[in-house]
Amino acid sequence: MKKNTTIIKPQKMLGQTFIRYSLVLSIIFITSGLMIAIFILNDILTTPSVTTPVSVSTDTSQATSNSTMFDQTIINRLSSLERSTNNSSYQTLPAGRINPFSE
Repeated sequence: MKKNTTIIKPQKMLGQTFIRYSLVLSIIFITSGLMIAIFILNDILTTPSVTTPVSVSTDTSQATSNSTMFDQTIINRLSSLERSTNNSSYQTLPAGRINPFSE
């Protein structure tokens, strides 16, 4: 009489398991990859940016005064511009042209 022996092949079982659950495993891998990417981006967006001082010996009051002077310079340049009601000489159109913004 012959004995009925079964030989277990672990590679074959692993391959069949992978084939059977390949869709589920791929969905799990894709979802986990997207979650990791979201966590990394969230961490990047929530960390405050590092500001470097202008120089090592400069304190913060001088750094803020420099930015205030820059802002004041821009404000002065903007206030020196003419308003649209004052510059009617620039609104003359060449002959044969119409203003599309007028009624």
